Amino acid sequence: MKKILKLLVIFCVITSSIEIINSESIASIIDHPGTFGLGISFQANPTDPNDAIVRITSNDVLLDLSSYKYSQASGNTVGGFDGIFISPGLKNVHIMNGIIGPVTGRGIYIGDGCSQILLENIVIQQSATTGILLDGNLTGTGISTFKIKNCAILTCTGSSGNPAYGMRIINGSNFRLEMCVCNFNDAGISTSGFGFSLENCSNGNILDSTAASNGGFSYGIGFTLNQCSICAFTNCASLNNIARDISLTSSAIGFLMNQCNGIGFINCKAVANRNVSANGIGFQSQNGTAFINGCFGQGNIGKTAAGFILTGTENGTTIENCQASGNIAIGASGKSFGILLDGSRNCIIDNNNCNRNTGIEGYGLRDTTTNTTNLIYGNVTFLNTTTGFDVTRTVGTFPVLYANVGDFSAIQNASEYMNVAIG
Repeated sequence: MKKILKLLVIFCVITSSIEIINSESIASIIDHPGTFGLGISFQANPTDPNDAIVRITSNDVLLDLSSYKYSQASGNTVGGFDGIFISPGLKNVHIMNGIIGPVTGRGIYIGDGCSQILLENIVIQQSATTGILLDGNLTGTGISTFKIKNCAILTCTGSSGNPAYGMRIINGSNFRLEMCVCNFNDAGISTSGFGFSLENCSNGNILDSTAASNGGFSYGIGFTLNQCSICAFTNCASLNNIARDISLTSSAIGFLMNQCNGIGFINCKAVANRNVSANGIGFQSQNGTAFINGCFGQGNIGKTAAGFILTGTENGTTIENCQASGNIAIGASGKSFGILLDGSRNCIIDNNNCNRNTGIEGYGLRDTTTNTTNLIYGNVTFLNTTTGFDVTRTVGTFPVLYANVGDFSAIQNASEYMNVAIG
């Protein structure tokens, strides 16, 4: 039988009241519309797994956490305990102004079929699996029309060999992420860690958001997109993400896009992502199409280090007005690249600076395909270890003008379409 449990929690209800139920659950259940406010911080002591501090089962709910902290009690190890659980199929749910964690499950879980969701001014810390999970079933309705603003997700760790995710969005559409931070989400030496993960998402706008110091064994990635379309990133940064495995496939990557189309990046930065034994990469797009303008891929470190990589069946991507500089290859066989085109076709690479990429081998721009169909013009390289441009043609010529450091007279009359290599 369900029993009403009196706890040291005050629910300051503006328009409604909620019931705290103890029956294989300690969840505070919001089961009807209204505006609710929690009036004190609370540490939960669950006895059963897969529970939550607050469970929302109604449309049209505003929950104001009032800057208080809600967590699982120290020493309580019951698994799968969420902060806030939003049931599938709901609409018009707004959660704001609070701190969630530590918990052994998800900080905030949003079920499939939800829409018109707003999360703002929330800090989630030490969630064992995922800070915020929007769990749109790939065979279901998905999650649409949502906004997440001014939220910070910190120190998610993964559990039972599963990856650590700061924010994970599955099958989301028509959404906006603004001024969000996913930092220090790290699975250690067990698996991978991600700041933001977008999977099968479309029509998204991501602004002024940062992923820093996320890490794991196989992969440490700031922003990863898989099979997404029509998403725009503006003024975002991915910094100091780390991978620790020594296998050649292990990678630390700022922004990774796989089988994505119509993805745009404006004024974004991927800096100091590193795996000293494998790959440290700023931007990598594979098997899709992207537009990258005014971005920085700098100071990434690895046995293979690069500012920008286009690979696989990438077709029609543009990289322009970008800085691809200071990437550092480690080890006796290390190679660094400002821009690496590895199998991509029909891409436009123009007006980029590729400088000081160093290692045993260091290239400003390299295209691995002989007689490439990529259009490469107006780029400048400076002081790369091996050469500015490594582009091979047996048909026609590649427009590049070489000059020595300090002797700029040779290039003063160069066409704006000419590639220039200095040093």
